[in-house]
Amino acid sequence: MFHRSTGSTGRQRISAVVLALALMLTLALPAAAAPARPDPHLSDLGDLPDPTYPTRLTNNGPSHQLGQSSLLLGQCVDGEADGQPNGTATGDDGAVGDPVLGNQQCTDDEDGVTPNGHWQSGVGGGSVNVTVAGGPGCLSGWIDWNHNGNLTDAGDNILNNVLLNTGTSTQPFTVPANPVSGTFYARFRLYSPDQGGVCTSAKAPTGPAINGEVEDYVWQFVNAVTLSGMSASSAASPLALPLGLVTFLGVLVAGIVLARRPV
Repeated sequence: MFHRSTGSTGRQRISAVVLALALMLTLALPAAAAPARPDPHLSDLGDLPDPTYPTRLTNNGPSHQLGQSSLLLGQCVDGEADGQPNGTATGDDGAVGDPVLGNQQCTDDEDGVTPNGHWQSGVGGGSVNVTVAGGPGCLSGWIDWNHNGNLTDAGDNILNNVLLNTGTSTQPFTVPANPVSGTFYARFRLYSPDQGGVCTSAKAPTGPAINGEVEDYVWQFVNAVTLSGMSASSAASPLALPLGLVTFLGVLVAGIVLARRPV
């Protein structure tokens, strides 16, 4: 007598063999590698006060991967596990991170941007000296002019996607009308150009970049006579003038201006 169940048993045996072979092949193949996560120590991060100015990674602070190119601001750059915020933007200033790229003898990696000493309101009224290594690169910069705790107001983006070659250059920008004396927070980011060597993909003051460097600064401005301009110094060595001297300077400058005015 012919039994149909015999064929069913054969098919089951074949299926079992196929499954066993598939399992053996799966075990023999190497396990798929987990998606690579960037080493936080191989990134440069900022040090402006956080969360007022997003600096830590949890607040989408700026980060620049290191080792992808030789592009950097100044002489050197070092890596950090996270942003290093503090009130004077000096948390990342010492070149003691891991790794240090560029000049290995460098003691301060926030050395790529310096303000020129006299600013005044208007187009081209202010300028900074910028040093680039490993260029060309694209530079964007921001200053919180109105002290409201962000870098996204109109006029804050003082430099936007400026193409810079290796070396030091002076970069002018617009200073708003009647800037107020006090502490100003600034951020500068350098990153590689787009395909074709042009700067078209603008960077925000936050978020990641595949290379380059971010440098944060706190600058003090003394405005003895509003219309005559502003003098800048770093937070580490602020320019302090006694109130009586400031008043005297204002009267003196005003007197000189009036004296030279034609009758």
